[in-house]
Amino acid sequence: MQGLTRHKLSSQRLRLEHYLVPWDTEVFGQPVAQIEKFALLVGPVDPQGAAASDFQAYEDWRAAQGVVLEMAKLGAAELPELAFLETRGFRWMETQYRLSWALGLERPEADAGLHVAPLQDGDLACVEMVAAHAFETSRYAMDPAVGSEWAGRRYKAWLHNALQGGVQQVLVARDGGGELVGFFVVQQTDELGYWHLTAIDPARQGQGYGVRLWRHMMAWQVARGVRRIETSVSGHNLRVLGLYGRLGFRFSQGIITMHRGGLHSAPDGGDGA
Repeated sequence: MQGLTRHKLSSQRLRLEHYLVPWDTEVFGQPVAQIEKFALLVGPVDPQGAAASDFQAYEDWRAAQGVVLEMAKLGAAELPELAFLETRGFRWMETQYRLSWALGLERPEADAGLHVAPLQDGDLACVEMVAAHAFETSRYAMDPAVGSEWAGRRYKAWLHNALQGGVQQVLVARDGGGELVGFFVVQQTDELGYWHLTAIDPARQGQGYGVRLWRHMMAWQVARGVRRIETSVSGHNLRVLGLYGRLGFRFSQGIITMHRGGLHSAPDGGDGA
């Protein structure tokens, strides 16, 4: 996978950063770009008209790169910037919420009926299946210009990347009978634990495993020195948002993701989305 190269666009009217997303470009086999830190610097009089000519520098770059799918991530309160991108053909796709939990006087208790351990080779095929089907509310799965097949491939690739010995760790959860319940991709830095991916086997959803497994994972990380846990959740995933609320997580400002364009075809010669 090639590295990430950031490009900065700055003028008297706007500033932003953009780059080709190496992991998505590799998985999809088609150039994918992302815009971040976008800010309009002009006054309230016709700001879109004043900034449009400067934004053209980004348009020229993405055309030269052959980008087929673009993403822009902005704070939910950045209304002028969101409106500007909407006039350029970007469409709202997802509001993502950052969540955090801090250890207090009450410590989460482990569940004796669940067992968590690092993924072993024999677990991989089953966990891949869960990764391919569990994230139905992700923005890629819900974008009709991308679709669930590409989204499933992306999360399987994320799983494989986490297994390459980097900072992320793949943990598998099993019930008392040894059957796989779900998996977590986590990262620990000193006393901070970050949950990158969390999933319950779709066949086990609706059976009460959510609160049990999430609380067990909190206890598992606290036992390893974690005092604060952070994660992010799509606003489409109402069930999991409610779960985090029940567990005492606090919600911070939402991050809005917009998409423009789409993928050319479904993976492996499928019919496309």
